[in-house]
Amino acid sequence: MLKNQIILKKKPILGICVGMQILSDFGKENGTYNGLSLIKGSVEKIVTEEILPHVGWNSINILAEDKIFEGIPNGTDFYFTHSFYFNLLNKNNELAVTSYDIDFPSIIKKNNIYGVQFHPEKSQGAGIRLIKNFLNL
Repeated sequence: MLKNQIILKKKPILGICVGMQILSDFGKENGTYNGLSLIKGSVEKIVTEEILPHVGWNSINILAEDKIFEGIPNGTDFYFTHSFYFNLLNKNNELAVTSYDIDFPSIIKKNNIYGVQFHPEKSQGAGIRLIKNFLNL
């Protein structure tokens, strides 16, 4: 029923953090589990010498123009807390990346489906702007 609303009726959806990760085909956190398969890829643990989970403010590097970025400049900081990342099969779905020892997708999109690895609800003015932009799509 959810997929029907998203795919057939083209209702916009915004996955936040784990909500973004569940858009994938499968995830590898504490086993291997199926996702919704809305955007091709898998969820993998970040391989890093840095502390996990990645918690705190980090900037996004915008790769493609999109209405979700209206009023949000490249390099804006958002609040992250995660140990896993979305390993996209198609890099054309990548709108922005963030670096934490590795570069990982911080904003993804396929048609009406968006995902953000960070928490816009905890990201002050920039997060509010991003949510408003999504609601105005």
